[in-house]
Amino acid sequence: MTLFKSMLVTIGEVTSPLESVSLYKVAGGECGQATLDKKYESYAIKFAGLQEGECSEQGYTVADGSKSIKVPTLGEIKVELFKKAATESDLMTLFKSMLVTIGEVTSPLESVSLYKVAGGECGQATLDKKFESYAIKFAGLQEGVCSEQGYTVADSVALQSSWGRMRPGHT
Repeated sequence: MTLFKSMLVTIGEVTSPLESVSLYKVAGGECGQATLDKKYESYAIKFAGLQEGECSEQGYTVADGSKSIKVPTLGEIKVELFKKAATESDLMTLFKSMLVTIGEVTSPLESVSLYKVAGGECGQATLDKKFESYAIKFAGLQEGVCSEQGYTVADSVALQSSWGRMRPGHT
């Protein structure tokens, strides 16, 4: 009972509630964010190069895990990691880099047609089936063709006819 009583905090011992601050640092394409007692803020900014604020305010909104770091005096601090969400342009660049041209094919190609609707247009591509899972996972494409989604008017064709855009309409 003596040990338990020694661990109790009386109201007179509490001087003020913990005032915390969120700090972040962007490096290597990711953002790390930690919440510290405000009294350590100036040291974290001066010695670790952190800035007050949150990763989401800098466009880093996709949670990417966490790590713990040991800091003298403070002990172990949990840092939440974030990355930026891929933009439509990033996804299209990735998708286009995966397209296979006729000259690159050395054996018969098992192909699949994939599409994506964005901004009132439907993009459609036919590519080697071995790239299908990557196109679905990273570019958000779906198996099928634009005409099945009601997009029947060709808008443009690019990349040696392996990628085309369609508008809604009638054939």
